[in-house]
Amino acid sequence: MQSYLGATFCLQPPGDTATRKGIFDSLMVGCIPVIFDEQQLEFQYELHIPSPEAISVLISKEHQDNIFEYLESIPTERVRALRDAISKMGHSLQYAKEQPLNADPDALDVAISHLLDLEESGSYMNCVRSM
Repeated sequence: MQSYLGATFCLQPPGDTATRKGIFDSLMVGCIPVIFDEQQLEFQYELHIPSPEAISVLISKEHQDNIFEYLESIPTERVRALRDAISKMGHSLQYAKEQPLNADPDALDVAISHLLDLEESGSYMNCVRSM
């Protein structure tokens, strides 16, 4: 985690599964995750990361031979936009021990809000019945 603190980009290659704790570690310290397979963020964390393209860089297969050149070619404005998006959504990725009254929602707030939305729409019981 210490190495993420001073970095702009944090490489997050897939492992045995598409999920990777390092993606969240990098987001929590403001480092832009560099992913190599769109399944690493797509459909896995849609409650907490609704727009993966706004907070990460996807290295397509044709650029995987020259990753560092590709990252250096990303315009400064784009890097700034990625970091701003990470900063705005960072609180929703963590579970806050104590939360001020007017704070942004944390991860638990996001999950509960989603469950309430499902219940209100009638989808919650359909999900429970299908289990």
